[in-house]
Amino acid sequence: MMVGPVEGAFPDLPRVPALPHLRPQNASAMAVVAEAESVLRAARDAVHQVEHCARPGQQLAHIRSAVVDIRRVTFVLQTLSSRVDGFDDWYHGVQVTLRADPLMRYFVELRNDIEKRGLPGAVAELYRVDTGEAIADVACFEDQYGLAVSGAVRPDVHLAQSGLSGAHGLRHFRLPDPPTTHQGRELTDLRFATLSGLALDFLEARAVIPARSRFAD
Repeated sequence: MMVGPVEGAFPDLPRVPALPHLRPQNASAMAVVAEAESVLRAARDAVHQVEHCARPGQQLAHIRSAVVDIRRVTFVLQTLSSRVDGFDDWYHGVQVTLRADPLMRYFVELRNDIEKRGLPGAVAELYRVDTGEAIADVACFEDQYGLAVSGAVRPDVHLAQSGLSGAHGLRHFRLPDPPTTHQGRELTDLRFATLSGLALDFLEARAVIPARSRFAD
C-alpha cells in the first residue's frame, strides 16, 4: 500500500511509512535479544578477521571492534530492563557471575582503556604467507602512517642479505597483561583470538541464551 510522507520518519523518501518498530526505543524483548545475538556474531567475525585478514593494517582495528562488541553484548541486554518484568533481579545474578571472572573483568577494563586512551600495543608473529613459516616476533602499534611493526628475527631463521622478500603476514596477536584464569581454570593459550573466543562463549552461555529462554521465547 502506498502512503504519503510521514513527518519525522524518512522525509527524503516520500512514500515510506514511519516504521516505528525499527526505532531502538520501540524494540520488543525478542528484538533486543536478537540484537544481542547479532552483536555476538559481529564480534566472532572480527576475531576471525584478526587472524585471517588479508590486509595487516586492519588487524588492530578488528581487535578494537571485537573488544567493544564483547562489552556491548551486555549493554544491549540491559535495555530489556524497561521491557520485561523480573529483568533486574535476573540480571543481578548475571552481573555477579561476569564480575567474578578474571577473563570478563579483563575485557571490561580493556574496552575502557580503548575508548579513553586507545588500543594498547600488541605483539604478533610475522610469517611467510606462501609457506606459513614463522620469521619473527614483532611489536605492532598504530602511528600516523598506519600500522608500525618492530621486532627481531627468530634465531633459527636465516635471511638473505637483502632482507625479507615475498609476502608476509601477522598472526597470533597478544595484548599486554592478559588474564591467567577463567572459570577457575588456568589459561595457557593467551592469544587474543583465544581469549576473546572464550569470553564470547561465556557471554552466550551465561547471558544471551538464558535471556532468550526467559524473556524472548
